[in-house]
Amino acid sequence: MAMSYGMEIAMDANQRPSRHMPFFMPAQSMAASANATTTILKTDVITSVSLFVLIPLLLLVTPVIGLVVLISLLISLLLMGLTGLIGLESLVGRIVQLATRNAQGD
Repeated sequence: MAMSYGMEIAMDANQRPSRHMPFFMPAQSMAASANATTTILKTDVITSVSLFVLIPLLLLVTPVIGLVVLISLLISLLLMGLTGLIGLESLVGRIVQLATRNAQGD
């Protein structure tokens, strides 16, 4: 059974724990965490919140781009909040419709 070189090194390090990992192993770990981060960034809330961390850096480096990013972020958060409210109202409406449909008359 063929194993990747990284797996062989990891298994070898497991048998001899005093030996250090080679220098390229952190890069492989970072690649796995970058993939997980990309998956997390597909959700709107975490992406929007993480952009607030980048805004002070952008304002220091290039104030114009930082302000554009800040305004677009605030607009997107506002629109996400408004669409969330609309979704909740329709959810309540569906529950009422289901309740009236299932009600039995005389």
